[in-house]
Amino acid sequence: MKIMGFPQRDYIPAIDWQDTCLMLSKADDLFDWVQINRVPVKKIKVDKSLLDYPNEVNEDEVTYMINNFYKDAWEPIFMNENYFILDGQHRLRLAKRIGLKYIDVVMKKKKDSEATKKIRKAVQLEKKYQKEMERMFGFSL
Repeated sequence: MKIMGFPQRDYIPAIDWQDTCLMLSKADDLFDWVQINRVPVKKIKVDKSLLDYPNEVNEDEVTYMINNFYKDAWEPIFMNENYFILDGQHRLRLAKRIGLKYIDVVMKKKKDSEATKKIRKAVQLEKKYQKEMERMFGFSL
């Protein structure tokens, strides 16, 4: 199927959100945010009660998005670790309508509390080591 000159393909890479995901993860005590590329569209599920903005998908808006598609503005959708969409239902509908098999996502994952504790402990030890080096030698690495 070709819609208003839209190229037939199974995947369109989204813009890079790695830096934004890192920033979100650092600011969030409960969740990590991870960009994952090429997630199968058929794996993504919809439960309107989980959506950040639980509005109905406007098919006219999706058609407008298709007809005015700009690949440098194509953003990933947001989903939780159980593959339920949190934000981006219009982008998901666009992907389905043009026949994409894969889509980039930002996944919201619960932080591993044990791993977080180990990282914090390592950071504390590193700071302690740096202070000791500075005290002993007058400088730190």
